[in-house]
Amino acid sequence: MKNMVITRLFFILFSSIQYKADALEIKPDRLELGKINQDSVTIEQEIIIFNNEKTQLQIKKLRSSCDCIEIGLEHAVKLKPGQKFSIKIELIPSKLEKGKFRKYIFLEVIGSIKPVYVIEINGSIL
Repeated sequence: MKNMVITRLFFILFSSIQYKADALEIKPDRLELGKINQDSVTIEQEIIIFNNEKTQLQIKKLRSSCDCIEIGLEHAVKLKPGQKFSIKIELIPSKLEKGKFRKYIFLEVIGSIKPVYVIEINGSIL
């Protein structure tokens, strides 16, 4: 009985909260690259970042979880409300071992409730 009351109270409290969308919209926020030959050339992808906030945000830094990913951003970028920005990333297959992989790109953002955004990159090296 006590657990049921707590569960109902939890549901009532949290069902009334309106969740806010992320300040940044990232497309794609997950890259599925499939099967890649280890001796393949560099794989390029473009990431689009859109500021959903009513205030300016700053992408302070982008970093990756390994040296197999190069990011085409040399300095901080300020995004006005409603502005979008594209970033080129490159995956270097020769720097990865054979088998499945999961790597990440981290976006550090100033002015957002969420200070770090993550982009996941998956695939398999043959």
